[in-house]
Amino acid sequence: MKRLVAVPLMLALAACGGGGSAPAMHQSAGSGANGTIQSGTLGLTFGSQAATSATTRRPKFVSPNAATAIVAINNGTPASFDVSAASQYCQTVSSVRTCAIPLTAPAGLDSISVTLMSASPAVMLGQGSNSVTVVMGTPFTLAVGINPVVAGVNSFNFSPSPSFQYMTTSSIAGTVVFADPSGAPITGSGNVPNFAQPITITSSDPHITFPAGATLTTPGQSFTAHYDGSPLVASKVTITAMSGTTVVATGPVILPGLNVTRFNLTTLALYGTIDPTQITLASDGTIWWGEAGTHMLGRINPAIGITSLTHFASGLGTGPTGITMGGDGAIWYSGGSTIGRISLVGLAPGTGPATITVGGTVQQLGTDSQGNVWFVNSGTSQVSYIDAAYTPHVFSVPTSGSLTQISGLTLGADNAMYFTENGGATRNVARVTTPANGVAGTVTETGVANSGPTIFPWDIAAGPDGNLWFGEFASNGAMQFFGKFPPVANPTITEYSNTFDPNAFANLVTMARGFDGNMWIAEGGGALSIPPANPTMPNVQFFTDNGQTTMVKCIGGPDSSGLSNPGQIWCTAIGGPPLDPGFIATTDSIVTWKPR
Repeated sequence: MKRLVAVPLMLALAACGGGGSAPAMHQSAGSGANGTIQSGTLGLTFGSQAATSATTRRPKFVSPNAATAIVAINNGTPASFDVSAASQYCQTVSSVRTCAIPLTAPAGLDSISVTLMSASPAVMLGQGSNSVTVVMGTPFTLAVGINPVVAGVNSFNFSPSPSFQYMTTSSIAGTVVFADPSGAPITGSGNVPNFAQPITITSSDPHITFPAGATLTTPGQSFTAHYDGSPLVASKVTITAMSGTTVVATGPVILPGLNVTRFNLTTLALYGTIDPTQITLASDGTIWWGEAGTHMLGRINPAIGITSLTHFASGLGTGPTGITMGGDGAIWYSGGSTIGRISLVGLAPGTGPATITVGGTVQQLGTDSQGNVWFVNSGTSQVSYIDAAYTPHVFSVPTSGSLTQISGLTLGADNAMYFTENGGATRNVARVTTPANGVAGTVTETGVANSGPTIFPWDIAAGPDGNLWFGEFASNGAMQFFGKFPPVANPTITEYSNTFDPNAFANLVTMARGFDGNMWIAEGGGALSIPPANPTMPNVQFFTDNGQTTMVKCIGGPDSSGLSNPGQIWCTAIGGPPLDPGFIATTDSIVTWKPR
């Protein structure tokens, strides 16, 4: 939403002589003394000008897009005058247009009204009136303040910018520059005249109020928005400005809600790129992730924080791109055609091998209910698992080449493993049976209706409702979706279009289960918490870096003690340059927040 500010438009009825050979506007003498009339000149100046006399001491401003002035004296028959730049009454000097319109009025007390109209389409830009005592033999002068019509917003600003802080009682000042129906900004210093109709400011949430300044009457006026600190406030509150019954502006005030902690990975900048990838929770409560740029593993202990952040060389030539906690108590990670293992303590692989070569290109890793480590191989279009004896079991995926952009692998409530497929002619979600639910290795695929050449089912995670949830990424800026399906072979998929905020959430990539009972999709500017029971009403919650970070993978953290204390969400994140003034570049990092 842009800024709201009003400014006076001034018309001066100035004694400027006869105005050349232009015809004068005459008014019947009935309302004047003795029925006599006196000449004068209506002067229009398009743009703010310095005051030159006591009668015109206010700044003068007339919409530069005014094309016609309609003048009426004593409510008589109005007359129209061309006040465009091409008019015979007007001249332009140093980009300032002035018009001198001759008219007459009867002696006595007269009321003069002026209405300004735009060109085609003819729309009223403002109007005003004033009275003057006309004396015979003395040319009359009069300033008529034009009350501008507000039709939109030219700019909007909050100070401090850009938002409130969640659960912190605070107030912020707002200023606005409105626009008239022709699009011209209504600028000025707050002096009269007023707007044609007062502007009222309202909020969509009862916890955002306007204790003062909720009604704007003049240009340059500010208002104050107050947040009462309630945890029940929405993350994005809509503020609406109305001129009478007409909405002239509406837009969001953002409450971050998610108090983000960012663990920047800048100490490894010598590698050029860090590219953190998959992230996992270890059995000892530590968080681990892979880094494709540094070929390292990262680890942090949430109980200690940044001082516990440590990196270990992976020993693989590429990656790691996938990482999971295996049933043998080791951290498993993938890179290229190799899978590696590292223990939580001592950093030796333990009794098993340090690495296992499986060929192809290994991507995401996951662990089933018996501790077997599963992986998808985009190079061979296979899905496989490694058992407790460190022996690979390989199964082909029916759709050849379907795993070229695999991005998700997770355990379902039925003890089968689920993953996404983005490489074939159709985009699928797939299921493979495991030793825990029968004979391992039966793969079934289900096409995703709204996917296609540029729309991909991406990250996938098991939800608290037993369903599998996934996000969909559109590489061409098309409509984004997310979906769910039950943990069965050949399921029915339900998809939900991104109608809640398609601009702020253009890439629905990550999908993670939070311990607050919701599913989460995170992006650079914020996150969506999706209630499984009501997926069409996600809670839009914003960060403060304005979309400069790309969230890669997210997980629920170890510090949950139930819904009343749901624990943190942890994400790997790739930084980016500032997208708007006032923001700074972000770096590759680990980002974490506690659900509201």
